[in-house]
Amino acid sequence: MRRLLLLFSFLLALQQGFSQGWPAKYQGVMLQAFYWDSYEDTQWTKLQSQADVISRSFNSIWVPQSGYCNTGSNGKSMGYNPVWWFNQNSSFGTQEALKQMIATFNAKNVAVIEDVVINHKSGDKDWCDFPEEEWNGKKLEWSLADICRDDEANDKFPVSGNYDTGDHFGYRDLDHTGENVQKNVKTYLQFLKEEMGYKGFRYDMVKGYGAEFIKIYNEDAKPEFSVGEYWDTNYDNVVGWIKGTGYTSAAFDFPLKYIINDAFGNGNWGALTYKGVAGDPNMSRYAVTFIDNHDTYRNENGEKLQNNVLAANAFILAMPGTPCIFLPHWKAYQTELEKMIAARKEAGISNQSRIVSGKYYNGGYVTIVQGERSKIMVISGYPQGVDTEGYTLVSAGTTENPNYAFYKETNPAKDITVYVEANEQPLYLYAWTDNDSPLTDGYPGTLLTKKRQVGDKVFYYMTLKADRLNFLLNKGGDATKTDDVRGITSDVFYTYNNRKATDNTAQYENEPVMGEVNPLTFSNSETVAFFESPASWGKAACWAWDSHSNYTGGNWPGQQCEYIGKAANGNKIWKWTCNTTGVPAKIMFNDGVATSTQKSEEYTFTNGGYYTMTEMIGTGSNLDNLFEREFKENVKSTLCLPFNIGPTETAQLNGKIYQLTGASNGVFIFKSCNSIEAFKPYVFIANRTAKCLIPFRGKAVLSGNAIPATIGDYTFAGTMDKVKKVSTAKTSYFIYTAANGSFVKANTNGGVVIPAYRCYFQTKSDAVAPSKMEIINESTGLSTLSLYNDDNIYTLNGVCLGKRSALPNLPMGIYIYKGKKILI
Repeated sequence: MRRLLLLFSFLLALQQGFSQGWPAKYQGVMLQAFYWDSYEDTQWTKLQSQADVISRSFNSIWVPQSGYCNTGSNGKSMGYNPVWWFNQNSSFGTQEALKQMIATFNAKNVAVIEDVVINHKSGDKDWCDFPEEEWNGKKLEWSLADICRDDEANDKFPVSGNYDTGDHFGYRDLDHTGENVQKNVKTYLQFLKEEMGYKGFRYDMVKGYGAEFIKIYNEDAKPEFSVGEYWDTNYDNVVGWIKGTGYTSAAFDFPLKYIINDAFGNGNWGALTYKGVAGDPNMSRYAVTFIDNHDTYRNENGEKLQNNVLAANAFILAMPGTPCIFLPHWKAYQTELEKMIAARKEAGISNQSRIVSGKYYNGGYVTIVQGERSKIMVISGYPQGVDTEGYTLVSAGTTENPNYAFYKETNPAKDITVYVEANEQPLYLYAWTDNDSPLTDGYPGTLLTKKRQVGDKVFYYMTLKADRLNFLLNKGGDATKTDDVRGITSDVFYTYNNRKATDNTAQYENEPVMGEVNPLTFSNSETVAFFESPASWGKAACWAWDSHSNYTGGNWPGQQCEYIGKAANGNKIWKWTCNTTGVPAKIMFNDGVATSTQKSEEYTFTNGGYYTMTEMIGTGSNLDNLFEREFKENVKSTLCLPFNIGPTETAQLNGKIYQLTGASNGVFIFKSCNSIEAFKPYVFIANRTAKCLIPFRGKAVLSGNAIPATIGDYTFAGTMDKVKKVSTAKTSYFIYTAANGSFVKANTNGGVVIPAYRCYFQTKSDAVAPSKMEIINESTGLSTLSLYNDDNIYTLNGVCLGKRSALPNLPMGIYIYKGKKILI
């Protein structure tokens, strides 16, 4: 059986702290925790009292706009006539009760999402007298210049903002092009996150202002969740709005809402062939699906779903996208919804899960979705002759009205990984089941980009869910395709060569699989950049320039980039390699379409930089920093490598390797070893001054995180990237300076910078500071580079046992004291 030694999330380190719009591969379910005029039913205290029940099924809840609004029927307001932003005493309870409710849900890992109403604002006592407010030293000040000049208030007041960038609404339309409005909104969102504890925002009536302003606000606030109410039945318009935000927000799937109304409300089951934004695999991450909300449920224009309501909820609970369950539906059907939500989570259905099958029957429709762990099947309507073998019923309609059935897979398909030697580029894998259900993208298949090192070879790989599968390989079309490889039931290793797929499974199935190959590598001789695009982009182009030249051809959209894989969040990663002389000063990226407006920000160029749509978040791995490092003769150097060096290879290092085996009272004990494991920390002593890693330049560089070694209060850890460590009141960081053999503590201000592929020492601040590094050679057991004439007792392996006073408590045996053996 193969041993998977290291498994790391692809580019996890670069993804920390960077997110877009809505979490990738999110398996949560959302509750809209209010309806129109639900003042008594959804008081903050009442919702808090239901936190245990709600948290069993839901991962986020959406609550009404919680600011004080002054007016409303019977002295109450649903919050859509916002007056005060920092006063959070509303018709649903006091500000303190709200904070307690949010804290309760946060403690249960349920995100609370605020209804953010910033399209418009209401005056305090008149049309335009917005109140001044202050929080944390930051003031909200307003003037008539903050109101759009085409607002209806212009009949009575000299409003002087720019023209509205969206549809008009009641109350005063805010001019989001204005600097003051943007400043105030950013402060408001900061208040909601930091003071109140909200994790996300539901933006109300986003048709009222340009999508680009959501991008501005979300890039500043960085909410975990963002969803906009772009009320439009047209798929292209809703997706266009998501793209207009720079993918910084999801949207409610109104196109699917009206498809559901047609199918479940009118019995037009064939309408489910089109599945809105959630049905698009490139956009489903940004789809929040729903049956009704507080507005449609009022049925002012016939939008409310009147029939088959539970059946419709079953449908969205099987679908990709993030389902948002409406509170009245939860109250009416809680038992069945709980069962289906639990099954969805058990199967691992996410907002990016794949729809395996969607089939119209006379009288109904059947949808099958593949989760991370198993499949869910939902039967909608009244189809006959549906094969449910291999599935277990979770929930169903009544005998009188069997209008739906929700199934989970009984014995989920296993994972099968197809490995193909990475000796060709490009190379596509097309795979399918015995019943012709595709497991990859449509023919020619999925471009292979992810790589693992297996033994001494690098392989592309793809993991598929099936008990049995078939596949073929090709370079992009029929002219290069192999014959079908059929009946695969376990992991296999193949080589592609001249339209032939050769089975090498017997040769490699027992070799160690050692981890992901890092695609973000470059050297000083190259001029490159890496770019992370939204998952929906089919290609990407680079535009690079300086004041004298263009480095990407000179014609928009510029030079096409090479697709190299997917990030941990599902986005696509591309590589641009400059093919002209010189280095650009500026760089940006676009979707490779000459007429499109989808493009990133402009950036100052950094060689090897890793860019997203909105920022540069890191750099790739410069291999020269790794392999060109010079080690000094007989000097203790720290080392942490992104590849393995086996026992038969270590002679090429021309030096000795040591690993941490003991740490006490500030003394670190290192013992010799004969191999290096990727990402683990070591001390290396070169036999002569040289670039000792040059012989390993051909090694595949793996992607992963450093693995620290911890003994008691002491930690020895490596780095894969240049990092800064700053000591705190609880933790101290130290570096070992090879030049003079001393430990230097990182201060609490600027800290200390540790280059990539080196190591540092970490201790609790109240522990004895590192002072000595003791080296023990395996061959002698006692031989050390230095024996200290101190008052400590050591084992024969060099482990410090404490001061001489500890002798009476030690068991009988041989120990080392002041460099000599002693017998107890």
